[in-house]
Amino acid sequence: MDRPLIESLNTSFSNIPLMPVKTRFNDQEKALMILIKSKKALDNAFKKYEDAIMVTLTIPHIFPLSIPVKDNDKIIGFIPLQDSIIMQLKASMMAWIRKTWKKEDIKVFTAYEYHNDYVLYVHVLVFGIPYLIPWDRKFGRKKEDALTYYVKKYSIPLPSDLETKMKDGKLEPEDKTLISKYIFTALLDIWLQKILVGFGSALRINLLQAYLDYKRKEKIQGPINEIHSIKNGEWKGKPPKDAIEEYSSGAAYRGAAYRKILSPDQYVLKNVTKIVDTIAGRASVEEKDQAKVYGYWLFGKRFNSYSPSLLPKAEGPPLIEPP
Repeated sequence: MDRPLIESLNTSFSNIPLMPVKTRFNDQEKALMILIKSKKALDNAFKKYEDAIMVTLTIPHIFPLSIPVKDNDKIIGFIPLQDSIIMQLKASMMAWIRKTWKKEDIKVFTAYEYHNDYVLYVHVLVFGIPYLIPWDRKFGRKKEDALTYYVKKYSIPLPSDLETKMKDGKLEPEDKTLISKYIFTALLDIWLQKILVGFGSALRINLLQAYLDYKRKEKIQGPINEIHSIKNGEWKGKPPKDAIEEYSSGAAYRGAAYRKILSPDQYVLKNVTKIVDTIAGRASVEEKDQAKVYGYWLFGKRFNSYSPSLLPKAEGPPLIEPP
């Protein structure tokens, strides 16, 4: 974690009188209510929309978690840089999806999670579309198919075998999926570079060059992302790797005897569930997982956000007081 941030927090907290206040981090009822409302929003979404996709976005862990804001050499606040960058990237992605699927009624549920080094990443569930790129539409002045249009427009380099198949019109479904991955990563890369130029100019830091150097060193095309299809509330195809939980039988030669796959709603709510169980004393936070729980408190981050219409209007008085 950033040392200036820790030192500032220690200095600030030492001068502030503490009072017992119920929050979502120490009150079981408040945390449980958030979990219930989130689960209800997801249930409603899966009932209304047959198709959905989950996009997971992660940016390189090369930027500072925060940038101090100073007044006469005195730190008066912090800008959560990593958080700001990835939230802008998510906004760019959603603007593109809504424009591409402008005739569809799209709803969104976003789960915020932290890596072990407190870097934020997001799971974005987009309801109402079966895939990112509409294959049956024609694009551009020449009315080309989606794959040809995007590959040409953004000069996306493809492996020679896929390029040959595209020219010959012999693409298999799995080939289209792979090419769409190249296209989406290239788009994320373009959006991220624009975001870094904007933030870098405002903060007088060359964020873009740091990113370009990282890309060159790691030989990557753009930000890491995963795309998973969901049908009727269940994974369609392979689920995320960390959605698969295996339990040992105790016999070394047998390996894992029990295997459980978290459903999409369980997967995006696993951190909130963990926090509720921790507050209730049913679970404890291991040292290696502290960032995944304490990150929300440290940065004042919500557990998730979703389209308001996914949660039906409550009849009678609200269950909890608004903030």
